[in-house]
Amino acid sequence: MQVMKGRIHYGLRILFLHEFRYLNIMINRIAKGLLIIMKKIKIMFGQGDELIAVLNEKEAPTTASLVWDSLPYESEVTQSRWSGREVNFKAKLHSLPPRENQTIYTSIGEVCYWRDWRLEEGGKPGHVIAIYYGAETTRSHMGEEPVNVFGQVENTQFEEMKKIGERIWLGGLEKIRIERVH
Repeated sequence: MQVMKGRIHYGLRILFLHEFRYLNIMINRIAKGLLIIMKKIKIMFGQGDELIAVLNEKEAPTTASLVWDSLPYESEVTQSRWSGREVNFKAKLHSLPPRENQTIYTSIGEVCYWRDWRLEEGGKPGHVIAIYYGAETTRSHMGEEPVNVFGQVENTQFEEMKKIGERIWLGGLEKIRIERVH
């Protein structure tokens, strides 16, 4: 019995040392910037659907940070007729992000920030957060409209996202709530 207790005690001590070493390695990686903890947001629609999106802090750090800092908030989401398979809602950010990680060619699941960049000098442009449920070229009656891609809906939710987008396209406005995932 005494030998068994000794082995268990020794095994627990080894396990503890292993876990402590792993924890120490992870803390050092975080401190050195080698391990990035990805921030996620939850997008909840009025009819009960939820999407999870990962923020792209590496390619769009300012936009991702401004969105994160503004959460939680509620708005109304609508279909964007110009850009096709896109739903969007008013952005409620504390300040305007710069141009970063911009494109006019979006892919399914991308979460983007748009504003009328032509109004940068003078005037306060309207701005929105857009979620694409299909690949599109971002455009308006003025032509191509670049967007900051700052997030990505998890690929396991693409089919659900398509259903949500089509429902909003056919049904009109819907309430939306965006919050941090902890």
